[in-house]
Amino acid sequence: MKKHNNIKLCVFDIDGTLKEKGKPVGQNVIRWINTLQAKGVRFTVATGRGFPTAIEGTRPLTFNTPLIILDGSVVVSSEKKVIARYPLADLEIRSVRDFARENRDQILFMGFWKNTLTDLILWTDNEYRRKITEELPTVSKTFLPTGEAVIKEALTEKPTLIFIKTRDKLPVQLHYNATYNDDTLNFIRQGINKAHAIKILCTELNIQPCEVAVFGDDDNDECLFTSDFGLTVFISKSESKSHISADITAMNLDDFISMEVM
Repeated sequence: MKKHNNIKLCVFDIDGTLKEKGKPVGQNVIRWINTLQAKGVRFTVATGRGFPTAIEGTRPLTFNTPLIILDGSVVVSSEKKVIARYPLADLEIRSVRDFARENRDQILFMGFWKNTLTDLILWTDNEYRRKITEELPTVSKTFLPTGEAVIKEALTEKPTLIFIKTRDKLPVQLHYNATYNDDTLNFIRQGINKAHAIKILCTELNIQPCEVAVFGDDDNDECLFTSDFGLTVFISKSESKSHISADITAMNLDDFISMEVM
């Protein structure tokens, strides 16, 4: 298999790629990334997560490159210095409201990260309120009484992403820039995605896209496999997304590491 010795930056989705959802990053993966960093290769993530959950979910790894969070709508350093930010327009926020109204029986919770990057605004039912409180004990959260109240707050705050968790995976019309991250639908500004954010980061770091390796597994990663990056790796345990064309398909990162292509 072809060796890729020109890679200067590795960018990973977190859940389902860098690690299994709900589990810590594996020791083999930690050793491999630490080795890459020691060789001068930069490491970061491109995730739908917010800032605190991206940091917490990747411990004990440390970042030598800014993070891409909220599905590419924010690029930020590990010290919380914002490099790029793409807020939703009022019209886009109102279109999320329309989607929520049309699918109200499907919605389990919805909300957004405030521009502090550390505070959540949420509406949810009682069951998910307990789950969110238990899963994010250290995150500042404000629970609002209705989804309409979330939208009203969003029109004031101008967030970069609004998320809606649905009971089923719903079809999404093309005029929405929205993709599923597991069972949560993320709405972001038109023209923005993870691939766009990686290219912003390349400019910041003076790295060419052909010197970047990208790793992903979910709907919000598909943009990575249609861009001109040097190495594209699709992590999948099934053939349900056989339409994705990546340089390498692996069952997990351990599988990819064993191929010794970097």
